[in-house]
Amino acid sequence: MSSTIQVKDSGKSEGLATSDVTLLDPAAGTLTFIVQAIKEVKRELEEKKKEGLITSYIEEHILPHFHAFEILVAPYTVGHFKVSMVLEDMGYRFKKDERFQFYLTNTLEMKKPRQTSFLIDLTKEAQEANRIKEKVPILAILGNPPYSVSSENKSEFIENLMSDYKEDVRKERNIQPLSDDYIKFIRFAHWKIAQAGKGILGFITN
Repeated sequence: MSSTIQVKDSGKSEGLATSDVTLLDPAAGTLTFIVQAIKEVKRELEEKKKEGLITSYIEEHILPHFHAFEILVAPYTVGHFKVSMVLEDMGYRFKKDERFQFYLTNTLEMKKPRQTSFLIDLTKEAQEANRIKEKVPILAILGNPPYSVSSENKSEFIENLMSDYKEDVRKERNIQPLSDDYIKFIRFAHWKIAQAGKGILGFITN
């Protein structure tokens, strides 16, 4: 996995298994990239003859430091099931009130959720997603963001960030391609990496 090589190049000798590495897939779908990253952690531990530590690494490193966002309910649901099965295959079962940090949210929005007793679980979900967006430093951002030139993601949050990309080309004949969703996800990743002061971006794009 190329992200492991890049993480090692950044001074993290155990790659994704390094205890302070934080990871985010902001358009995670069914968690394909995150699951591969988890398997990469296991491989790193096996290479260093530390396979007996995998369950403690899951509890102390993967669960607190690996994050993912998805906007659609169906892949979000499948992703939670998939990661649960992968971790169980590695000998780990979630404890009561424990979960993988995979949140149902629009990555490109920063709306404060309204408090409602009817949707209390979704409110907590949105609050935690916003906390990660705003406050959690991320070293490695990876994934396969969607692309759409006719983007419907026009929240104030992402449009303000995109103005930095468009400032020097506003007089060009056609800057519409800069409004493509995948460019907006790159801008979001750029913003997150700037929060941490350094980072690695690995996106598949069109």
